[in-house]
Amino acid sequence: LLASPAVAREPWARALLREEARTALLRGAAEHAVRLLRSCVPPGREDTCDPVLVMELGIAESRVDAESGIGHLTSVLDRLPGPDLRLTALSALVGALTRTGRTGRAAQLLAAQDTGSPSGRARLQLLEADMLLAATDNREAYTDLLQGVSLRLDLPGTTAEERALLAGRAFIAVSRGERLPQALSAADRVLLSGTPLTDSPVSLAAAAAALAYADRPADAAHVYRQLLEGADAVPDHLRAGLLALDGEAAQRLGRIDLALRSTAQALGSTPGARVTHHQTLALAVRLHALLDRGDVVAADALAGTVPPDAIDDAWQWSEYLAARGRLRLAQDDPVAAVADLTECGRRQELWQRTNPAASPWWYWAGHAHLAAGDPAEAGRLATRAVDLAHSADFPVALGTALELLASAGGERGRLQILEDAESVLAQSGAALSLARTRVARGRALLRAGHVGPARKVLR
Repeated sequence: LLASPAVAREPWARALLREEARTALLRGAAEHAVRLLRSCVPPGREDTCDPVLVMELGIAESRVDAESGIGHLTSVLDRLPGPDLRLTALSALVGALTRTGRTGRAAQLLAAQDTGSPSGRARLQLLEADMLLAATDNREAYTDLLQGVSLRLDLPGTTAEERALLAGRAFIAVSRGERLPQALSAADRVLLSGTPLTDSPVSLAAAAAALAYADRPADAAHVYRQLLEGADAVPDHLRAGLLALDGEAAQRLGRIDLALRSTAQALGSTPGARVTHHQTLALAVRLHALLDRGDVVAADALAGTVPPDAIDDAWQWSEYLAARGRLRLAQDDPVAAVADLTECGRRQELWQRTNPAASPWWYWAGHAHLAAGDPAEAGRLATRAVDLAHSADFPVALGTALELLASAGGERGRLQILEDAESVLAQSGAALSLARTRVARGRALLRAGHVGPARKVLR
């Protein structure tokens, strides 16, 4: 059919190609979907085609050719039959505009929505949620958006649309370390009221990620497993993101085999030069998991598949830089480690990911500074993390920050700080962080001449 353009425009052929394009989108093969649908739409004759067909082309294009997608979606927006199709087109259009930095135009579309009825308000909430999550793919759009949108967390969450908006707002608030009790309450409301049958997997995963970034990885892992095992129609690109989040939660809990399995599924056979943003997080988590297992050779081989020009401004690449910095530290190259981890920290600030429980970059940066002979900078990072984690009641972040502080502060007071760190981590479920702290305390006891207690702690 693709080789016979005239035949491809017959009604039966268009129906076949459109069905195959929908299947391709579910597989994450947006480029193939665009090729199939463009064969059904003669160039320059979009105005005479079925507007729903042009909308489907625009949605597929918005994944790989945002400008064309925006053009096609805009051209048919007022010609689509029925509010449901219009909402579908608007959602894709708002997402494409936001990802390309045009938050002002996206906000205008939202402002033009009729909110005089419950259904109109629900549509607006869903579109706002789409815009928030789309902005996490573009730092400038994200920064602009957060200056002009409401991040209220007091919605009751009684509808799927309210829950989608609450989930996006809660994820952003926790990432920034702001209004944490309200944000966590909002995430809990989303997950208590929402189900995979009634709510988008994206909104449920965002709420679960808010819990993971608040040092509740076990709760988050439960949600990710539900979504992965119960949602057969999750598109492949979303499944890759879910698998990455599942691997991240497992790695935080010390379940290294599970983290490696989930990240292997997320990455598949994709070469490092072509990973998507969803897969980049899986790449970072896999590096951490391999290093947790002590497999520096495999971690180095994995990092070697990623060319320097593949690293862009997305926040997921910041997490990759943190993992690569940790790899350089394991390879006894503290200078390169400090460079990667400092760049990661700079990016995290730009993305406003200032919650120490959201990313462990500062912990590995502190140890890299120690290895490079700069305990003062390690102490600064540790002190800042201790203050933030203590005020937020994040046990894993607090325990690891105390362990770093003990390492940076010299022998005086080290044992007491490590005892405090171990006490905090013992209740957290973070098995590897607890083990690292116990090793540090055992070594400190041994250096202080307490051989028996050291042996007991290390054993």
